Amino acid sequence: MSSFAPVHGLLGGSLIGLGAASLLLGGGEIMGASGISTSFVRSPKAVFSDAAQWKLAFMSSFLSTSYLLIVVADTDFGKFVWSGSVLDPKVGAESGAVPAVSFLGYGISGLLVGLGTRIGNGCTSGHGICGLARLSRRSFASVITFMSFGIIVASSITADSKIASICYTSAQDTMKPSTVSKNIGTGLPFLALYVLAKKLYYSHVSSKIHPINEVENTKLAIEKSNNNMKMVPAGLSGALFSFGLVLSTMVKPSKIFGFLNVRGFSKGNYDPTLIAVMSSGLLLSFASYQFVNGYSLIYKKAMEKPYFLQECSSNGKFFIPSNRVIDKKLTLGASLFGIGWGIGGLCPGPAMVLGVAGVPGIVFAWLPTFLAGSIIGEYITTLI
Repeated sequence: MSSFAPVHGLLGGSLIGLGAASLLLGGGEIMGASGISTSFVRSPKAVFSDAAQWKLAFMSSFLSTSYLLIVVADTDFGKFVWSGSVLDPKVGAESGAVPAVSFLGYGISGLLVGLGTRIGNGCTSGHGICGLARLSRRSFASVITFMSFGIIVASSITADSKIASICYTSAQDTMKPSTVSKNIGTGLPFLALYVLAKKLYYSHVSSKIHPINEVENTKLAIEKSNNNMKMVPAGLSGALFSFGLVLSTMVKPSKIFGFLNVRGFSKGNYDPTLIAVMSSGLLLSFASYQFVNGYSLIYKKAMEKPYFLQECSSNGKFFIPSNRVIDKKLTLGASLFGIGWGIGGLCPGPAMVLGVAGVPGIVFAWLPTFLAGSIIGEYITTLI
């Protein structure tokens, strides 16, 4: 267990848990990375509405924080706090520790993760950090399923297997950023900030042209105020989530493969860092639900509405999934996600960080197929 990083795992997981808690208690929303990120391609009109502008704030903050962490990663501060570069030195032919995923492998992985998270309605953050924290049976079933499939896939692929020849490569061209991939990655946070600024500008202009009479229409005025205030906890949540992923080293595929590949026990190099991350993240996320009415096991008089919002029937409340049914959509989605996770060693949050870092396999293969998979998965959910 030479790669085990308990301190980084616990601290990073705590930040992830705080990110989930801040979005829940401050804005009443769930920090589901797959749902938030893919909503921009699944339902762009809805995302650019006033009610969903918090998602723009979350993504802008997440991507911008990722960019800043990448910039300072090679400084003495970055090396001291989170072990330097977000790029994984243990991946590829030079170290031989973990095989580099090929472009085709990243494409397959991203597609399966996109399909799975949409059909199963969640990933490691939505079902794992947030769902388990509220003791959701659906999330327990989902986590057990995708963890099982991830472990089976990662542990069963050997160097001489057919799937290894397809999904992995001895070259490192999928991991080493090129000029083009760096430019695209760097552009992501600036694009998100530009879209957010443009959305806020047009909302401001619209309010001047069509002002709300707060006396005659108090509800609309409260809705608008809530939509604006929800961006505060969303921005904080995105920053904490990004920082937590980097600090916990979960952006490094070797940490995920080190956990999923149980053959590491016999080789003496099994890495349980993910357990530390999930444990601390779950603890803080669970604590946040103790302040929410209907989910608290401790306080009888818990919060009826999010802290930053005014009481309102439309958006001044908690938006927590209430579905308790464990159905074939959930099991199919979690299974596909687990297989994709086991092949590529990435789920949506870490992949987005590596996308900002300009990792070619993520920029040109994983992210495009992930988004495509989510669109296809959205259609499949209407057929099942």
